[in-house]
Amino acid sequence: MENEDLVVVTEPYQRSKVSLSPADQYGAGVAHQDLTEAVLKHSAARVLVLSAPFASSVSLSVRALTTRAESIDELRRSHGSERVLEGSVSDIRYLAARLPLVYVAPGTQSLQLGQVRYAFGPGAFPIATIIHSVHWPNMLLSFANLLLLYERFDSIIVTSRAARRVVEFALSEAWKFLGSRLALSNECQNGVRLENLPLGLDEDSVLPRDKAQCRATIDLPQDATIILYVGRLTEGHKADLEPLLIAFRRLTQTNSSAFLVIAGSLAHPVTLRYCATWHYAITLPTSYG
Repeated sequence: MENEDLVVVTEPYQRSKVSLSPADQYGAGVAHQDLTEAVLKHSAARVLVLSAPFASSVSLSVRALTTRAESIDELRRSHGSERVLEGSVSDIRYLAARLPLVYVAPGTQSLQLGQVRYAFGPGAFPIATIIHSVHWPNMLLSFANLLLLYERFDSIIVTSRAARRVVEFALSEAWKFLGSRLALSNECQNGVRLENLPLGLDEDSVLPRDKAQCRATIDLPQDATIILYVGRLTEGHKADLEPLLIAFRRLTQTNSSAFLVIAGSLAHPVTLRYCATWHYAITLPTSYG
């Protein structure tokens, strides 16, 4: 894509290629940071990185500020300082009046941004909202507000087919809610643009390795069926592992050579081990990596 005039506005960039950072905590944030990198890598557009989170009234911590500065320096070394800009929310209106601009927002932060755009006037700039999962307690009001502030040139980016189904359901329920409260007919409903954009990998950072060598390193049989789970292991912020353990137990009933390898940081290793051993008849190793 060649458009040197296009400016993509993003939240504070805090991603690192060599270590975990605050940007790795939430799915929508991960997708947002990776999309920022992809825009710079595969287009001629420039990126305006905000100096503080748009939807937060809390200042960034010293650690977060340090991480952000280091991450932006890394982006500039890779893509050039003239393409990676820094600014504040007040710069959006100035740029929107002079250059084609699109704001990419993780999660429901686009709601607050939609209110600001409304103050700027219709057609100020499009908003692309990245949704990785839906927080059920806030679903109805979040999506009702999203529909109220949605413009025909906006889009919602989902990172999986499962996320798309959930978002479609949430939008349908939100429209029913608005229709019943505001006496709107179904004929007034405008289609919301949904785009599937799966989570990807940076080919420059994640390189393929020899399968046989990898299996030998962690003492796995060369001819076994290996299922690998990579992710954060926590009941609070990610899908719990019980469904995975149930499915794997069913698989072992027909495939005794299957192995489940769980890689990630455990928040509650004792709880997971108890579930695996007593509820699902699976023996887990004493260490995780």
